[in-house]
Amino acid sequence: MFFRKKKEKQMLLPKTPQTKFVAVAYEGNGQVPYFEKTMYFEFYTVINGKKVRKNMLSLPDGKLATAVDTLRKLKTDYVVSRGFGPKALHELKRYQIKCCIFDGGPGAAFHAWLAGKTETV
Repeated sequence: MFFRKKKEKQMLLPKTPQTKFVAVAYEGNGQVPYFEKTMYFEFYTVINGKKVRKNMLSLPDGKLATAVDTLRKLKTDYVVSRGFGPKALHELKRYQIKCCIFDGGPGAAFHAWLAGKTETV
């Protein structure tokens, strides 16, 4: 007999001091886009420096306010993208979300962030 594991409905694990939530901008063409042009994020849960979960996050309307509010509600610690406009940077920093710049693919962006090799603005 085979048992299928039920898919978890909860996207996030509980927030602890050891937990970091990292959103990496995703476009689907192999490159990390600018924050203002992002409709999707790869959303990583990292505990004690190790990836424990990866989810996809979709922002259907593509508005800056929606993106910032969604990331705030998810208690995001870091956002990695190709760049940030001044308004986006101001709004993210207002909620203590750290902004990192990376030019390359989303998987590489996450590994660079994990290794401390992304530029924080």
